Amino acid sequence: MAPLPEQFGPYEILRRLGVGGMAETFVAVRRGPGAFEQHVCLKRVLPAFEGDADFVRLFLEEATMAASLRHSNIVGVIDFGDVEGTHYMALELVEGVDLRNLLGTAPGRRLTEDMALHVALELTQALRYAHAHERDGQERGIVHRDVSPSNVLVSHVGEVKLADFGIAKAMQRGAATASGAVKGKVPYMSPEQARAEPIDGRTDLFALGVLLFEVLAGERPFDGKSDVETLQRIVAGQRPSIVDLAATLSPGFADIIERLLASDRNDRFQGAGPLFESLAALPTPPAMVRVALGDLARSVRPMPVESGSQRTSPEVDRTALATPRTIPEGRSSSDAETRTSGPGPAEETPTAIVGVTVPSRSDRPRGGVARRRSSLIALGAVLTVVAASLGSAWIGPSGEDGTPRQAPSSQAAPLEETQALAEGLPEGGPPTVPGQAPTTEQAPATRETAASGDGGVPAEEAPAQSRKGTVVIHVEPWGNVWIDGDFMGRAPVRAVLSPGVHVIAAGRDGPTVRRRRRIRPGVNRRLLLTLPLP
Repeated sequence: MAPLPEQFGPYEILRRLGVGGMAETFVAVRRGPGAFEQHVCLKRVLPAFEGDADFVRLFLEEATMAASLRHSNIVGVIDFGDVEGTHYMALELVEGVDLRNLLGTAPGRRLTEDMALHVALELTQALRYAHAHERDGQERGIVHRDVSPSNVLVSHVGEVKLADFGIAKAMQRGAATASGAVKGKVPYMSPEQARAEPIDGRTDLFALGVLLFEVLAGERPFDGKSDVETLQRIVAGQRPSIVDLAATLSPGFADIIERLLASDRNDRFQGAGPLFESLAALPTPPAMVRVALGDLARSVRPMPVESGSQRTSPEVDRTALATPRTIPEGRSSSDAETRTSGPGPAEETPTAIVGVTVPSRSDRPRGGVARRRSSLIALGAVLTVVAASLGSAWIGPSGEDGTPRQAPSSQAAPLEETQALAEGLPEGGPPTVPGQAPTTEQAPATRETAASGDGGVPAEEAPAQSRKGTVVIHVEPWGNVWIDGDFMGRAPVRAVLSPGVHVIAAGRDGPTVRRRRRIRPGVNRRLLLTLPLP
């Protein structure tokens, strides 16, 4: 990437905020006659997705719709288009933090009831406007699909704004999901999303209920030990009552949250309008609450901003759908430049990924299948989303020539394949946990390698070191991946590497869990790294 500042069409990019699964985010400025300057948040689609015609089409359609939204509680779309084939969107720049980071610094990860009610009223007004939005004289209601703390911005003066309105569908399309597959951030998904059913505005209201539960109780209502268990709890409606975790909450507010979280959408508020009326009937928060919320946002220490000198590495196929590309020859952990790029404070967590393939039955480990079958059957209709909840794109074993097989782009995992995904076991030992010293683990010899101590040479061809190895990295519950210090993007990541020892790391804003892995010629591996819940 060119040194900053960088000219990008009509915008001068000043600094990098972060990189997400589909786009890089920057602070940019557009200058005009005289001293005119307009600072924006510039989202630039990553090169890997520019070749997806459906993604680009949907991105432009959704951006057009989002640009028609004009509301004080919605982050506005100022401009969108493309510069030499690279699509972008210029958004209103909000001076503040997202709710996810705000909660991270709040006492007990909670807001006061008055602050939470202020947030609820502001977000409900945004949803009421968008769900009943008219364009060209016709009602064109827009469902956000991704109401979650990372998409809620709190300004330094206490404004509350919903971000990425109308473009969630395009971003989720970019995750290479299958037709009819479930899409969304697992902890905030509604039961109908988990069942891959059609959605409407009541889906956004359910997600708002999860968000309000979190800001008042300090934890999410349906969180399990894994995304699979979380999905089970969502579909079953298995959660604590809000009053069990927020005992001082007023009964009226508690009743509203309980109704928002009803498993049957017909038992929820039937629109954001009735919800707003119920919220407005509660004792109005004092005017100073907005000021206090802004002061809290101002107190959050800003995340380090990248200089913009790193672009997502072109050597990685993060969707496992394109032809694999290789890390340049000679790269290893010993000569890799250390980099710590990652998403900034306003970056969203990843959407779930469906359309997954796993090794065939004959290639999978047999142990433990019978023990897990009963729990998998209990998933019922949500079996098709287990793969999504794991956020994984599993690659099958290598072919006879040692080349990795490719995952099909539009096939949901059937029951037997979902079985393997639910087991979620990495090859090569347990995942590293934060604070644990890195370990070096050798991949077992395969038929291509002789059993000599130095790795041997293939029986059919030489030299073995000229061949590559493949590693597919998954992060549970979600996170980004670094290889030899280079930022590779959001998991799952599939990389074709030169033989030798490589340092594979995972984290969110920076690498926090590291493992050393020796890549053998022609050997394909899978690695699961586990991070604590955010």
